[in-house]
Amino acid sequence: PPVPATAMMFAAAKLPVVSPSATQIITQADRAAVVLCATTVGEAMTFTFTVPATGDYELLADLILGDDHGIVTIAVNDRVLGKPFDTYAPERDSSGPMPLGKVTLDAGPEQLKITVTGKNRQAQKYLAGIKAFYLVKS
Repeated sequence: PPVPATAMMFAAAKLPVVSPSATQIITQADRAAVVLCATTVGEAMTFTFTVPATGDYELLADLILGDDHGIVTIAVNDRVLGKPFDTYAPERDSSGPMPLGKVTLDAGPEQLKITVTGKNRQAQKYLAGIKAFYLVKS
């Protein structure tokens, strides 16, 4: 679906990111994406972003798809939104902005965490990648 004009975009490549599992993270400049080089279930990366105003928001995410990508969950401040998402695809692509659910956020710094929960039988690895996420104020 198209991103609403009122959405705030957070480009993954421009945000601070760490891996609580000490997994390598790379930025792909050509795709403006951040990729977690996961090798097993449970590996994760956490982005810090700043919310301008307290309120209720819908979260959308634009994930990287590929034949070496796993199944992921996305959480905001440790609250998992939506269902696990299989990012396997036979060719490299992106999901486009996918709605993940609603969340109440306070103004100031917040965290978005992507965790690998498995992989498709056809997937070669457990990678997880994201281009951007969006917040739409309700």
